[in-house]
Amino acid sequence: MRNKFFFIIIGSLIISCFSVPKPTSAIYMSIDDYESTYVGSLACKECHPEEYENFVTYAKKSVSFQSIERRMKHLTPEEIRQCYPCHTTGYGQPSGFINLEETPHLKNAGCEVCHGPGAEHVKTGDP
Repeated sequence: MRNKFFFIIIGSLIISCFSVPKPTSAIYMSIDDYESTYVGSLACKECHPEEYENFVTYAKKSVSFQSIERRMKHLTPEEIRQCYPCHTTGYGQPSGFINLEETPHLKNAGCEVCHGPGAEHVKTGDP
């Protein structure tokens, strides 16, 4: 009986290893497969007005770039770039924050920091 139970467990583990779907995160996708782009939190406002207002009113993330701006004069450009991953949206990712001139709409840590790039959702409404 004990051997039968052992083989059932081992067999189940082996089968589950072959049935795990391939991860679909951006880490495993090529840039060509990366359909969605970052659009900024303002794009969420039209369909999610209450959530947007709560976010900009109560979430410190919605003004996170101010922390960088307050310290800029004391930091080197390299030190400033080290702040971007936590204080902006999508820094280092395809279509994410680059700098204030090119991507000002992504300068704060917005909705897409947690929810991922939103262009496809904005376009289709599909969660």
